[in-house]
Amino acid sequence: MNTEQALNEIGERLKRYRLNRNLSQKEIAERAGIGLASVARLEDGKGSTLANFIRVLTALDALDSLDAFLPMPSISPIQLAKLHGKERRKASKKS
Repeated sequence: MNTEQALNEIGERLKRYRLNRNLSQKEIAERAGIGLASVARLEDGKGSTLANFIRVLTALDALDSLDAFLPMPSISPIQLAKLHGKERRKASKKS
C-alpha cells in the first residue's frame, strides 16, 4: 500500500465511523473544532494535519482505536539486556 492508498483507506474508514454514528461532516467539524473543509479533505483521502486527524477521532469517540492501529511496541529481551534496563532513546548509526 502506498501513501495515497493509505490516505484513501483512512478517509473511507473515518467516513464510515461518522456515518455509523449518523453524524454530518459539519457536526464532526464543530465537535472537533476544525473547519468543514478539513473534515472533507480527510474523508476524501487528501490528507490533513496529524492534529486534525486526532481531533476527528476524538469527535467520533474513536481515539481508543489508535492503540489498535499503532500499539506501543515492547522492548525485546535482547535489546533490554544490551541496555542494562535503560530505555532506548536513539537509533544507532548504520555502517
